[in-house]
Amino acid sequence: MRIVLDSCEVDLVGNVALRGKDTVRLTNMESNLLKYLVGRMGQVVSRGELLEEVWGYRKAAVTRTVDSTIRRLRGKIESDPKAPHHLITVHGRGYQWVSTPTHEPKPEPSATNLFEFGDEFIGRDADLARISELFDTQCQLVTLVGPPGIGKTRLAWEFGLLATKRSTWDGVWFVDLTEALGKEEVLGVLSSTLDIPLQDVKEPVAHLSRVLAERPPSLIIIDNVEKVVDAVAGLVTELKQHSPKTALLLTSRRTLPVRHQVCYSVEPLHIEDGCLLFRTRMGRHHGPLREAQDEDVKQIVEKIEGFPLAIEL
Repeated sequence: MRIVLDSCEVDLVGNVALRGKDTVRLTNMESNLLKYLVGRMGQVVSRGELLEEVWGYRKAAVTRTVDSTIRRLRGKIESDPKAPHHLITVHGRGYQWVSTPTHEPKPEPSATNLFEFGDEFIGRDADLARISELFDTQCQLVTLVGPPGIGKTRLAWEFGLLATKRSTWDGVWFVDLTEALGKEEVLGVLSSTLDIPLQDVKEPVAHLSRVLAERPPSLIIIDNVEKVVDAVAGLVTELKQHSPKTALLLTSRRTLPVRHQVCYSVEPLHIEDGCLLFRTRMGRHHGPLREAQDEDVKQIVEKIEGFPLAIEL
């Protein structure tokens, strides 16, 4: 069985992908997964179904095996694994195989101050999907809560990039409050980032809210809120009341004293994803690790409890 794609030709009998003169070998599991999805072309197949039918797992098994295998498979058969044409993620539902990519004109990306980091973002697909679902249900304020090093900032950043590519909002802006010590500093950073002058304004919070209310819908990501909780609480309360088109995504080590916020707890990476992150980062600087080192990697990731920052360091 052969599949001709835009970047390669896949031989599902020989378990290889032919990319010009290069031959990329597929594992048996990657080949079986691909066969299953191709056989259900156009259908959205849940992770649970794939675990049962392809891996033979029992129902309700908790594992990131499907996501990891999809990620590897995209790297072998897609022309751009970060923007796949064939192995499509349907957020909150599962995966879908598309044989021929559509060439409809893409919407213009949102205005933003975000940029791509240039490395792979690992292990947070489910978190991104859940945050998307929260905003899809008309939630205006979501706070990512967790201890230092858990990955709140990167998760918020990557969600912003995703929203930019999808044009979910007209603008997506990242506001870093690391250096802010009080209300004046908070307003100063917001003024600079959002290009809303606040000098000589008697009621800066109210003015900020009015200007944003007159702008097209936007997402404002406010990072490192924990040191200025009271100042930010007053700000977001005003925005929620007078600028309903403005969505707010916050990161903090603790929740804010604000009504109607949704707090999303950011958890450590699953061991499998933590190991993948470790191997990826080590491989970039020191070359690929040997399979014999897998157990050592697992022990390291378990010892640092799957905290992404500790793994990166």
